[in-house]
Amino acid sequence: MDNVQKKFEQLQQEYIQLQQSRAKLIDIRYENELVKKDLTTMNGDQKLFKINGPTLLPKSLEEVQQAVEDKLIFVNKQIEALDKQMSEKEKQIIDVNKQRLSLQQQPKK
Repeated sequence: MDNVQKKFEQLQQEYIQLQQSRAKLIDIRYENELVKKDLTTMNGDQKLFKINGPTLLPKSLEEVQQAVEDKLIFVNKQIEALDKQMSEKEKQIIDVNKQRLSLQQQPKK
């Protein structure tokens, strides 16, 4: 019974970590969507820069828009992967919980 309980608690902890990672990615996605929206209001005359260490590198509006779009694609793929992992973890938690419940219902010897 103790092993099943430990496994159940471990799976729950792993699931919580996946949820936290997903929440961070959703925040990143939201920020990038806001940046993407802001970029649509800019014209090509504005100067944009990228911080690279202590240096500011000039970038064109098209380069920045493409970089933001690429980041959104990457973040969305990461969220999809986490969703799959969470789904699998949920199934594992349900299976282990069934084992746990059946052990609890067995008469004590």
